[in-house]
Amino acid sequence: MLSGADVSVHQGNIQWDAFASRLDFVFIRATYGTEGVDRKFATNRAEAARCGLLRGYYHYALPRLDPAEQAQKLCSVVGDLEPGELDIVLDLEETQHAGDNGHVWTSQDTLALQVWTRRFVQEVKSRYPGRSVILYTRHNFWHDHLGGSSEFVDCPLWIANYTYGLDSVRARPPADPKAWADWAHKKPLRTWDPWSAWSFWQITAKAVMPGIRTNTVDANLFNGTVSELRRLARLEAGSVTSDPLPTADALCQKLLSQADDRYIFGHEVRLTDPNPSAFDCSELIEWGCAQLAVEPTMPDGSWMQARHVKAARLLMPVDTAIATRGALLFRFSADPFTGGRPEHAHVAMSLGDGRTIEARDTAHGVGVFPALDRGWTHAGRIPGIDYGAAPPGVGLARGATGPEVKAWQQHLLMWRAGLLPRFGADGDFGEETEAATRIFQQEMGLPVTGAVGPETRDAMQRALPRPPCALELPRALGRALMGIVGQGAAAGGALRAAGPQAELQGAASGPTATPGYDVAGTRSYTFAGSGFRFTVTATPEPVVAARANDAGGAVAFFASSQAQPASAQLASVFDGTGLDWLPPRDPGALTGTRFYEQVRGLSLAAREELFLQEVLRGNVPSFLRRFHRVTVEAPGGKRGVAYVCADYLAIGPDNDFLRMPLTGVTAQRVADACGCVLPTKKLVKDIYAASRKQTAIPFDPQDGTKVERFRDHHLAIEQHRVGELGELLAGHKKDVVVTNRLHHYARRLAIFGFYKADGKPWQPLDTSLRRRLPHEDTYADYSHGVRLIGGLMAVGSDQRCVADVLLDPALCGLVSDEGIISVPRYEVHPLG
Repeated sequence: MLSGADVSVHQGNIQWDAFASRLDFVFIRATYGTEGVDRKFATNRAEAARCGLLRGYYHYALPRLDPAEQAQKLCSVVGDLEPGELDIVLDLEETQHAGDNGHVWTSQDTLALQVWTRRFVQEVKSRYPGRSVILYTRHNFWHDHLGGSSEFVDCPLWIANYTYGLDSVRARPPADPKAWADWAHKKPLRTWDPWSAWSFWQITAKAVMPGIRTNTVDANLFNGTVSELRRLARLEAGSVTSDPLPTADALCQKLLSQADDRYIFGHEVRLTDPNPSAFDCSELIEWGCAQLAVEPTMPDGSWMQARHVKAARLLMPVDTAIATRGALLFRFSADPFTGGRPEHAHVAMSLGDGRTIEARDTAHGVGVFPALDRGWTHAGRIPGIDYGAAPPGVGLARGATGPEVKAWQQHLLMWRAGLLPRFGADGDFGEETEAATRIFQQEMGLPVTGAVGPETRDAMQRALPRPPCALELPRALGRALMGIVGQGAAAGGALRAAGPQAELQGAASGPTATPGYDVAGTRSYTFAGSGFRFTVTATPEPVVAARANDAGGAVAFFASSQAQPASAQLASVFDGTGLDWLPPRDPGALTGTRFYEQVRGLSLAAREELFLQEVLRGNVPSFLRRFHRVTVEAPGGKRGVAYVCADYLAIGPDNDFLRMPLTGVTAQRVADACGCVLPTKKLVKDIYAASRKQTAIPFDPQDGTKVERFRDHHLAIEQHRVGELGELLAGHKKDVVVTNRLHHYARRLAIFGFYKADGKPWQPLDTSLRRRLPHEDTYADYSHGVRLIGGLMAVGSDQRCVADVLLDPALCGLVSDEGIISVPRYEVHPLG
């Protein structure tokens, strides 16, 4: 075995000529955390190169800090890797850095730490195409804190296992590193370790070596020959070059191009032939690899191919391979790694979505087949193939990352809120997303693979109705119905409209077109003179008309946010920029003072119901009716315009109104009824930046939930108001906001804002999904406010539904700083 060491600033000024004389390789610490750079890194790197040592560079990870930032810092410090330099090393051994008062990782955080590791590895691999990442860890750390995950078995393992413990005398190896292999006689792996072999072994932290005077040093072994180590350092034939590797998707496409070819057992293919007419199972794999010039060369025969994969330490679980595009699936009648060639053997390539491409047998030829329940015994990745994130439109599987993964996760959450309880839609396809996908597939009667292919996507489209876009419905639908519903419709009749668009049920007529709710919180509308109650949802069709009923010709009219010119007539009716569609305020309606007097003795439910009814009757100040344009920007330069209410919701005329704090439940009901949405944290910040800024006035929290304190706070705001009524004013209330956390912690309240004089909010909002929101959605105190956001926004020259923008991976950054928000609303339920 070959000998080496790893060093950092702790070894002081190393005398490199003496130190390197007996070593084959050295690892050098480069960075730690998001900011730390080892002070001796540049010197140690240059001296190791001068002495001719093969060398690698490691990052000491602090898992409570962002993994991408740490990876980026490491890559910026190391720069380009040259021949003679090994792959980057991730040193993963800490649950909490010394002196760090942040989160301490425990065995309950295994999924989180797996996601953390995946992000770091992927970031480094994207910086160094064709390179891997060496993982340094301990047995117990990997077992306890990463759950013994096999996800990273394609990364070379550097295991820390001190044969004689940490005793400073007994742990000291012989002075000659060449004798270390004899001294370190224990096997470093445990039965539970997912790797089949180790690459590097740190045998002690107490070695004494020439050239190091101020400290002991870590001693290491390499499990291989000089030639193998030189290949890892890109100095031998077969090394990975800087040229991009062939991708797993390209290999799958190459094999798919031969679908419908014949199967002939034992058939030999000319590997340079661009279009053979027949294959056996292993020849198909060998031919595809040869066509893409995969190095090292893929051997012939499924038995030898399995041994080829094992020699590269790229074996993986069969279930994982079924979800990995381009992985090999093997079926052997006996163990292929002990004894001779198995009597029966077969190999196929996974498409990552529960299917394979393979030369199956004489009856089937070359084609695409189900992968499940086929008796696969072994699986692995092909050496020399880039298994990156699945490309757009191709099956998603564990290990994939990016906007397409996040969109799938949001669909899972829309299908069943809370299905991803720990990490939500984080854009990483890990164990939690795989498990949720399996649940969906099982309930939809699909092959349960945990991977997302065309069949699973189609099922989701069928299972998940398009999310309602509230803003067209109240006024546009109301006016359309008022104009065309037959006045002679008989009350008490019932009719289901054509298609799933609406359900018409007999109900008493109301004096106006008034939104209402049943016990379950279903939105409905009662229209004057129609005699019908309408329960409404949006549809994907631009405009849909339901058939007239037999009693008098009632017609339901619908439009979705994707409506094109066919529904242009609705755009002029409701443009999403204000509340001027509400009925004119009745001069005899309650003033703010009278409203306050009426609600002082009411229960929470009665108080908020009265507020809602007053809003729907038009009893709001006139300065709230027209909305302000606020420019919003997303990373990458995208710009849009949101329409924002000038102030927080209030009851009464301009000269006697009362700002009213509301629960999340009632805030959502008001927003729905007005064709609006509630803001996100990002929108609150954008509104504050564009506003006349009013400094928050905090009160003693005692009795903060009483109506008396609501009025006192409103009066204090008016006393110190900095602008005229109708100007965009912000900072003086905490906004009721929407966030993904609402769907991980049921029936909670999210609030943000209440700005200090220095521009910082009293009330922050952590969107990390790790901590439960402190208040229930039925809570309101004096500091809360509800600001409505128009349901439509401008994106370039287009009008888009805000709910749609929040679901669009390319646009959500305009209105959200936490990515896609799948269901941007509170659950409506009875307050009682």
